[in-house]
Amino acid sequence: MRKVFFALIFILSFHFLSAQQFRIGLTASPEFNFPRILASNVSSGGVSVGLNYGLLVDFTIGEVERYAFSTGITHRMANVSIENIKLMDGSIEYTASQKLKLQYVEIPLTMRLRTNEIGYITYYGQMGFIPGILISSRYDQKADISDPAYNFKNEKNKETVGLNLSLHVGGGIEYSLGGATAIMAGLYYNNGFTKIYKTSFLDDKVSLRNIGLRLGLLF
Repeated sequence: MRKVFFALIFILSFHFLSAQQFRIGLTASPEFNFPRILASNVSSGGVSVGLNYGLLVDFTIGEVERYAFSTGITHRMANVSIENIKLMDGSIEYTASQKLKLQYVEIPLTMRLRTNEIGYITYYGQMGFIPGILISSRYDQKADISDPAYNFKNEKNKETVGLNLSLHVGGGIEYSLGGATAIMAGLYYNNGFTKIYKTSFLDDKVSLRNIGLRLGLLF
């Protein structure tokens, strides 16, 4: 799965690099993560702060600079809190809360539509999909019993799913600094389609959602 994913991204990137004009940028975007829980036996632990950073690339479509295929490669560090988890260990039954610490390498596959420049400002809207490959998964757990075997921090988590897919919707502004250089600022929302947890204590699924503040510099 991972080899096919990266091979497809390489082919698409080579095609666009060889045929289109493009702009490159850097981003560091704080995020607020909150899970969507369909399971009836657990609840959300609320909003957690995360970070998304990396390289952005816009490939101009045809001769119209206002339309672009927007991609790149980013590193997402997402935290997800889940509470009221009923667990069994042999004859011991207990309730716990967990904080998942997930890291993904992501390749955005989106369209970015820009207005004409108004003064020094260009407005944009963006929509598409963001597939991500899980590269690290750890978690903290706090149980309602005092045994240290059920209370721990930063343990490896083998129950998380290796591929995440989100719908991305966003918008914002670019402020021109002269030539092709511009500062980018905007808001976006990622709605996860796929479950992030495959463990047996969930009777349905938990997916990742986040709202982020897009901060970047385009060249």
